[in-house]
Amino acid sequence: MIVFNTSHDPLHLQVFPELFTQETFDAHFDRIEAYFNQRRRAPLAILTDARGQIASSARQRQRAAKSFERLTPLLGDSCVAHAMVMDSAIVRGALTAILWVKRPPWPIKVFGDMEDADQWIRQRFTDEGLTPPRASPRWWE
Repeated sequence: MIVFNTSHDPLHLQVFPELFTQETFDAHFDRIEAYFNQRRRAPLAILTDARGQIASSARQRQRAAKSFERLTPLLGDSCVAHAMVMDSAIVRGALTAILWVKRPPWPIKVFGDMEDADQWIRQRFTDEGLTPPRASPRWWE
């Protein structure tokens, strides 16, 4: 199951397991799009944990690019940071392909470590003149 946890709002956690079906992937992005369609516009950040993911298909890359396109009007001015944590060079390459097709207007950065990603997210809030999120250290666990 792909996780999308909003309990630490304005920090949103997205976790991809090693393996999942295309149907699970599609349903996940449908849920995210529905969530952001109804969420009030306010500063937020997304921390994507894809450390367990080992590959992605062309169809999954197309679906992710489509989701970025759909989310642009909803998140374009409110997403302060989108940090993605990945171990796999293959998955990083897939992300590069997705961003080549559709790069969203919000800041995206890839990391190898969750704590570095969290530190960057919090710094992005400060850089934007916003109060950093008050979530506890290692809130993603």
